[in-house]
Amino acid sequence: MTKTITLIRHLKSSWDSPSLDDRDRPLNSRGKAAGPIISAALLQRCPRPDLVLCSPAQRTHATLGYILREMPDLNVRFEDSIYDATIGDLTKLIATLDESCQHLMLIGHNPAVLDLLWCLCPPEDTNLPIYRKFPTGAVACLKFSDMLWQDIGKAKGKPHALFTPKSVSKEKEADDLEP
Repeated sequence: MTKTITLIRHLKSSWDSPSLDDRDRPLNSRGKAAGPIISAALLQRCPRPDLVLCSPAQRTHATLGYILREMPDLNVRFEDSIYDATIGDLTKLIATLDESCQHLMLIGHNPAVLDLLWCLCPPEDTNLPIYRKFPTGAVACLKFSDMLWQDIGKAKGKPHALFTPKSVSKEKEADDLEP
């Protein structure tokens, strides 16, 4: 069965209030500016997800808010385990999904999101810069043919869309310059 996984690292967060608990850090101005860019690119480049699993941290919740502006009425589940997850935690969580879900979107944190990307679509399969550093706001949409969720980690995906706020902005600038 064909599956799609879209991995998103939260948008850029603020460190202005060191007394705030890490889970409570809001987006900074750069993250807020990137929100509409990433959500519009998701709508254009990736299929609509059947399920969104999101860390409950403020910055992931705010990232999701921008996505919901473009794709309202998504099926969202906040999972506390995503906040400080390891790759093992994420693969265990994904393995429990119902097979009726064809496209999962996961909004989380590094290093687990980057580790999961490397596991599902190894960096040696591509030399794209996004594999060296999965910056805030980065998106990796991967397609899998003939995979069950319980087999996550065994099947290897193919990149369908890989982008960052910066790469999308550069593309737009290039489009604006074309006659």
